[in-house]
Amino acid sequence: MNRIFLFPQLWAFIATCIFLPALQPAKAQSVAHERAAKIEKGQNLSNWLEAYWQSNYPNPTGYTRQSIAQMQEAGMRSLRLPVTFEYFTDTVPPYTIHTNNATFALIDSAITWAADFDMLLIIDNHHGWEVNTANYLQQVPRMAAMWKQLAQYFTALDPERYLFEIWNEPPVLLPESYIRPFYQACLDSVRSIDTLHTLVVGAHAANLGLALAATTPYAHDNLIYTFHSYEPYNFTHQGFPWAEPFPFPTGTPFPLNNNDTLLTNIYTAVANWRNTHNVPVFLGEFGVGIHADDQSRCNWIAHTGALLNTFNFPWIYWDWQYDFSWFEQLPPSPDNVVQCFAEALHVYGNTGTTAGHAPAEGILLYPNPVKDWCKVQLPAGFGEFTLCLQSITGNICLQQTFSNHATTGFYTGNLQKGMYFVTINNGRLQTTLPLLVY
Repeated sequence: MNRIFLFPQLWAFIATCIFLPALQPAKAQSVAHERAAKIEKGQNLSNWLEAYWQSNYPNPTGYTRQSIAQMQEAGMRSLRLPVTFEYFTDTVPPYTIHTNNATFALIDSAITWAADFDMLLIIDNHHGWEVNTANYLQQVPRMAAMWKQLAQYFTALDPERYLFEIWNEPPVLLPESYIRPFYQACLDSVRSIDTLHTLVVGAHAANLGLALAATTPYAHDNLIYTFHSYEPYNFTHQGFPWAEPFPFPTGTPFPLNNNDTLLTNIYTAVANWRNTHNVPVFLGEFGVGIHADDQSRCNWIAHTGALLNTFNFPWIYWDWQYDFSWFEQLPPSPDNVVQCFAEALHVYGNTGTTAGHAPAEGILLYPNPVKDWCKVQLPAGFGEFTLCLQSITGNICLQQTFSNHATTGFYTGNLQKGMYFVTINNGRLQTTLPLLVY
């Protein structure tokens, strides 16, 4: 997780930076699909080896073997280990990474715990990397050299258990054209050493779901894609003094002003992208902070849990025992878990389903992406309905009632390029679908 806040105008900026994704199907990635499925549900080992600002970094007892036992008891099947590898990598060629740093002994501990408890472990290149438009070309070879050395260092690890994540959250304001060279160079660098381990890649714009949904898949095989979800940020991060660009006041509820629809739109867009390109995707970070009111936290996690179930995304929660904890008190245990989290995330043996907003079957926008004219396919007997087209910033661009759905369509040639959302409501059912205009 990076400590950022997306102003509404940044959503518009991101939309204008979206490039049209390639429409050809990606190669089947059976190994990557199988390994992604094994992620199931998991936990970030957060505020530990990425928290280089802590006075006792690296904290030797930030997580212990007992911590992993507690996670397994909850039902976790995977771990994600954020590490600030940039912190140990020289800034001048040949960009040597210092594996004798004490942090690597703690990484080795996490590697051992994953094997002991039969869990997957994703080793994640996390904080650091101050990248901007002026220096990105100089930073690309440094990150690629770092990953080549890491591939050599970890080469003996079982590829069925250990995965490597290239970059946690690229800077939010840099479009894909600046970020893609990093991913491409690092993938090439690792594959020059290691062709067996599955690599995890995300998107530009801080790994937002809508950024991933507009990304062209990479040509490399054996990849898993990931995205993060903290929307709405001013709700999930309220009350934290470290939130940027300023602390958000407490008291913001969820849902509010249809921000639950925003979550549905994001998950729908990512699921459609995953299915179009036939690539595995998991949710690598999500969470709601402890300063939101109890009912709103429950509302948010119930809605998120329903979307995860609907779209069948494996997930890894942020975090376990700190700012986003889902326990009423420590230590983490079945007696201390917040019940709505247990129900929404199906932990501690809870197998119930959660209520939420899922897209309706039989409703389709095509072509999508679209340039001039979009058609709407609806199931028989759908009847009269209203259609509302909104921009990514929430502005209503079109609102109309239709009576003859067999010939329904709407003009998009007057719209700016970017991501939009189409809400269809016939009085009995409402669904929202993403639409990319190019």
